[in-house]
Amino acid sequence: MINVIGDKSMLINKTNDCELKGESILRDDFSEKRKQYYNIIKLKEDYRSIFIKGDYVIQIIDDSNYIKYVWINAHSVEKLLGQRNNQYHLLIDNILGNKS
Repeated sequence: MINVIGDKSMLINKTNDCELKGESILRDDFSEKRKQYYNIIKLKEDYRSIFIKGDYVIQIIDDSNYIKYVWINAHSVEKLLGQRNNQYHLLIDNILGNKS
């Protein structure tokens, strides 16, 4: 099971250029034309405690003006990275579906 930390997420307006910065752990493949795609990011030290405790976020980008961030734990990152054939999309879709 993938654990969402604190059940919190955050929206950032793309036009304000204030994306959370960090190391990209998984960068989504843009070759498929999907309405939204996901990146997994390990946050830089100075971003970790601003909004919520946690090192890792799923960055959700779509055709809106906003980028959504959902905090997850390190164990969840390992599970997502261990998926074959880009099945992590299904897991993330499931996480987001369960949150709403």
